[in-house]
Amino acid sequence: MAVILSATLEEISEKGYTALTIESVAERAGVNKTTVYRRWPTKAELTLAALSQEGDLLFADPDTGDVVEDFLVVTRRLAEILTSRRGRALYLVVIQEVVAGGALSLPSVNQRAAYAIVERAVARGDLPIGTDAEMIVSALFGAVIQRALLEPKAVTEDFFRRLVTFTMLGVGAEPPVFRASARRRKRAASH
Repeated sequence: MAVILSATLEEISEKGYTALTIESVAERAGVNKTTVYRRWPTKAELTLAALSQEGDLLFADPDTGDVVEDFLVVTRRLAEILTSRRGRALYLVVIQEVVAGGALSLPSVNQRAAYAIVERAVARGDLPIGTDAEMIVSALFGAVIQRALLEPKAVTEDFFRRLVTFTMLGVGAEPPVFRASARRRKRAASH
């Protein structure tokens, strides 16, 4: 099934969602179209499955034991996706469909990973109880999307660090979280 989902993403990135057909996906994947229809009866279902699988692969939940490092990992991954030809095309297709009131919606797989980061950080005492995970995810991902797709500026390591620091301070994370994170990075670099 992975070959079908991969073929779907390639078709969308090359031709767009509107031109996508289950027949073209089947041909690209080297399978019979009934194989595709049996599992995904509509192109919207097929596309959502393909986007979800892509998200699962790219947004595997990091768990470094450090909230700052975890958010650096997911923001870097998101920027990597959005700055690739395929990722940019897929993201813009989904946005276009959502704006047009189509059947697609953005997969929440990347958000689940980010919510898990917040939950672990609260449990460890790195973030205050009651921290608004949805707001953190919106702030981090919205800023990366803005920078990667709408601004001519490069998405740099300095940008990621400033963004995560700004967001953590905004939710009331205590500065020792940042000092501990810096100590862990120095120890890792010296080994």
